[in-house]
Amino acid sequence: MPEAEPAVHLAFRFHVNFYHSYRGDSLDERGIGKDIRIIRGILADLDRLNAEGVPVRGTWDIENFYSLETLMPRHAPDLVEGIARRVREDRDEVEPMSWNNGILSACTREEFEELARLAVSNPGRSGLSDVFDRWVPILRPQECMYTPSFLARYPAAGIPAISLYYSALPFNGFSNFVRPLAFVERYNPLILESSSLPGSMTLLPCYNHGDLADRGASLRLWLKSLRRRQLRMDEPRDLLVILDADADDEFWAGMRIPFVSRLFPSFDGLARMVRSVADLPFLRFCRPGDYLRDHSPVGRVLLDQDTADGSFDGLSSWAEKWENTELWTVIQRSRRLYAAARAAGAPEGDARLAESLRERLLALSTTHFGMASPVMHAGRLEDGFARARRAAELAAAVLAERRGVPESAKGAAAEALPAGGGGACPGPRLPPPGPGPSGRGPGGAPAGGRFRILDPR
Repeated sequence: MPEAEPAVHLAFRFHVNFYHSYRGDSLDERGIGKDIRIIRGILADLDRLNAEGVPVRGTWDIENFYSLETLMPRHAPDLVEGIARRVREDRDEVEPMSWNNGILSACTREEFEELARLAVSNPGRSGLSDVFDRWVPILRPQECMYTPSFLARYPAAGIPAISLYYSALPFNGFSNFVRPLAFVERYNPLILESSSLPGSMTLLPCYNHGDLADRGASLRLWLKSLRRRQLRMDEPRDLLVILDADADDEFWAGMRIPFVSRLFPSFDGLARMVRSVADLPFLRFCRPGDYLRDHSPVGRVLLDQDTADGSFDGLSSWAEKWENTELWTVIQRSRRLYAAARAAGAPEGDARLAESLRERLLALSTTHFGMASPVMHAGRLEDGFARARRAAELAAAVLAERRGVPESAKGAAAEALPAGGGGACPGPRLPPPGPGPSGRGPGGAPAGGRFRILDPR
């Protein structure tokens, strides 16, 4: 239950994803070396502060396949063990993000259900239940992506809560599409609903270091201003500030700008920021799961839009480049071939269709679409196309087999869309991926025209 004297609760959340759209897998600062350096520093700071008697806690949301299963065990197993140790010691908590750091708001029902299952436990032993003693069912979605169908699908998958940015900055989650939240609502759980679809989730608003800069560049000043408003309430009640940022952000390590770091401890790394507020008598360090367990929602909001934390609270950052459309075309082709193979009688346990689904899920990573800025990493784009094409080829082979297509003709099936999304005969071939601004296709090879008239009528 909440304490008799209302407090301001503070949680730090670190968003872990080693698979970046603008950096590769090298172990230097241009790759995942930056992630390793900063996360090691976060763990060291948390341990050091706890040893000093400061009861600060950490919250981690972690992508499964690329990070927990592949890159972290291979290059930095100490990070996985460090987070798992702090969870075992009941200092930190872990929250789900997504198995493939994917665009779950654009997934089919089957894709969504498979991703929800894999995030908890999977054959690669990278599910949250596989790696950690416990985890908290509060979704912190990749790129804060949201769609109203989440409100029924996630609770059905055992995840009843979601946390999104309520920010005054363009790097935002949902504030532009809802009524202005009252003061107490900005720092407490809410009921999230849609006027168009059934279901509801508990929503925890969160904030980033841009909001911290917007509030005088001082966490101490921000917390003290919250305290003053808290005490002026007719019925003072607890408040929760979730400070959330990418785990590879220099914010946690410290900006190291001459004079600025000395003047603004909130931007001089996690340890100094925590020490700058640890003596506030009204402050309680906490984890979102603890707060949600003891505090009921204080309001209700309706959110009907598809949103993400890119520019303008939308998906434009992942959809406005020419490569995005072409990659999505291959993914959609693989979906239709997969559905057609199923409709043609392919058995439920067909290993090739299972692999096709897996490759399609990995192709759906937000990393393969990247934000409009900075520039997309060429290797990531190639990986995305390779996985999408593999998904299409596997499904096409099954479909051709079910239809009795000769072996010599099976290779062409991956480029043909089934008529009507799964009819009995293949539809027209799609043109090959068109050129980018350089006049070359996604793989760097010369490409033909971008468009082709398939039916002059």
